Amino acid sequence: MKLDEIMNKYKEIQKTPNLKKGKEGVWSFKVNNRYRLDLVKTSDEKGFFIYSSVGAITPGLEAEIYPSLLKGNLFGAETGKAVLAVEPESKTILLFQYFEEDSTSFELFNRSLEEFLSYVAYWTEKLFNPDRLKHEPQNRTPLANGRKIFLA
Repeated sequence: MKLDEIMNKYKEIQKTPNLKKGKEGVWSFKVNNRYRLDLVKTSDEKGFFIYSSVGAITPGLEAEIYPSLLKGNLFGAETGKAVLAVEPESKTILLFQYFEEDSTSFELFNRSLEEFLSYVAYWTEKLFNPDRLKHEPQNRTPLANGRKIFLA
């Protein structure tokens, strides 16, 4: 399903008639007046990304935060199907997820959106509560999750 079709259906179901695509083709909206989500088509037009800023790295805390981000990305342990990245100039931490239009239904997108939002909330809390950096998330799937790991 195309991004525009998904967003128009989302707009209809959520009863948000003001939800519109911006000038640069980016769909942007806030959830619970707290989390801003942006959706944009990929350059090859075969898919789209959903992304959200989960916070900026406070200068001087890079050494503490970077390992946490890397560990969270490992096998999707703390990101699900999304991925964490850092925008180098602003040091903004982004969580993003790719969807292939040919294999994404509205139902799949809607379920994935709920999971994505839970990770946005998790990382936003984790970044602004330093004690959380030192603890493993509750009910976490084991890192390998049944996968064989080969070392090179």
